Formats: sequence, structure tokens, C-alpha cells
Amino acid sequence: AIVYNFEKLPEDVRNLLFKLAEKDSAAEYVARAIVYNFEKLPEDVGNKLLFELAKKDSAAEYVARAIVYNFEKLPEDVRNLLFELAEKDSAAEYVARAIVYNFDKLPEDVRNLLFELAEKDSAAEYVAQAVAENFEELPEDVRNKLLFKLAKKDSAAGDVARAVAKNFDKLPEDVGNKLLFKLAEKDSAAEDVARAIAYNFDKLPDDVRNKLLFELAKKDSQKRTLLLGMLHGRF
Repeated sequence: AIVYNFEKLPEDVRNLLFKLAEKDSAAEYVARAIVYNFEKLPEDVGNKLLFELAKKDSAAEYVARAIVYNFEKLPEDVRNLLFELAEKDSAAEYVARAIVYNFDKLPEDVRNLLFELAEKDSAAEYVAQAVAENFEELPEDVRNKLLFKLAKKDSAAGDVARAVAKNFDKLPEDVGNKLLFKLAEKDSAAEDVARAIAYNFDKLPDDVRNKLLFELAKKDSQKRTLLLGMLHGRF
């Protein structure tokens, strides 16, 4: 209510917004209100609030979104908060999602944050999820480069396997093949590859699917039993 009616309120009531932004229990709600009403706030107030809220883990998602959505309107020091948030494990997920969802609207230095986040064990999973959810929205070269980078991360392997299997027909043949076979070789990703094959059985070319099954069958007996059990319902 304060954010939405900021211009109509007396100064003492306006100042409540800053007091609320300092409270862990309220920061998320203040940040969310700013995202949806950013243009209703005076520029100096919105910027000052973002600086305050960027300190709060609970507000990180909405601060990242507010910065990305209004990037071109913000001064450089406020824009740079996005880079600071990307350094925080608690905020990396939200920065990654905000960048992927708005990739075409952002400058190159912000886009490149995705590759930095993909290198971080704590953030790679979230970058992979965001890429999977927006598979066709990202430029092909960016998407493919990210997929190869993420395929090296155990935490992201499952999301990469599912994204590749589900969208196999949208990828260059060499890219799809290389990614799935690369993942199938990793013990940490074999289960995810098997699940991806099972869920997307009819979307994969017969030769690719069969080669992957042979690759998975090379795993140790305990893991092989698990993997083949996951696939059994498809035969």
C-alpha cells in the first residue's frame, strides 16, 4: 500500500518503507512491491531501497528482478548490485533466472554473468533449470555453450540431460549426441540420462537411444540394475 500510494502519503508514512526494508521479516514483501510498482516511486527512493534490500537474502529474488526489469533506467551503481548479488550463493539462483528470462534486453556484460554462474557449483543447477525452461528463447550459440559447460557439473547434469532429451530435435545433431553421451559416461549423471531417455523415449532417434542404452549397460552391476529398471517400462 505504501509503495503503490507513495506520492500521496506524508513523509513520516513514507519513511516506514525504509524501516520495513531493514527488517528481515518484511524485506521480501517490500522488494516484491517494488518490482511491480517501481515506476510509482521517485527515482532516488527506489534506488535507495534496492541498496538496502540487496543486503537481505530474503529479498534477493525481487531485487534481482527489479534491476533486470528496469536495467536501462538505473544508474550504474544500482546496476552493479546485480554483479554483487551474483557473488552470493543465496542470490545466484534468482540472478540466473532473471538474466535468462530477459536475455535479449540486457547488455553483454550482464549476459556473461550466466557463464560465470554456470561455473559455480552453487548456481549451476539453477542456470540449467532456467535454460531448460527457456530453451528456445536463448540464442542457439549461447544455449549450446551453456549446456556443454553445465554438463560438466554434477549438480546440473540431470537438468541438462532432461533438456537435451526433451528438445533433441531442436539441437544440431552433433550437439545433442555429444551432450547425451558425455553425460552417460559420468556415474553421477547416468541415472538422470536413463530417466531422460525413459521420459522422452519417442523423441530420440533409434540409433542414438540404442547407443546410449549400451553405454548405460556398461555401468557396475548395482547401477546397471537400477538404470535398466527405470527403463523397463518402455520395452
